[in-house]
Amino acid sequence: MPSDSKWYLVCYDVRNDKRLRKVAKHLEGYGTRMQYSIFRCYLSQKQMQKLRWEMTQNFVERRTM
Repeated sequence: MPSDSKWYLVCYDVRNDKRLRKVAKHLEGYGTRMQYSIFRCYLSQKQMQKLRWEMTQNFVERRTM
């Protein structure tokens, strides 16, 4: 049975040092660090959707008007 997994290059740019460390720690559970803010992850489509949801919910800065 063929796998639906494929390689993703996950890159980020975070200004806040505390959030930067949290994002990096979280991504270490999904892939291999290639450079300081770049990870290589072998994920299924479902895993990628989960990662995107987690990143949005946990690390996106919420701005109020």
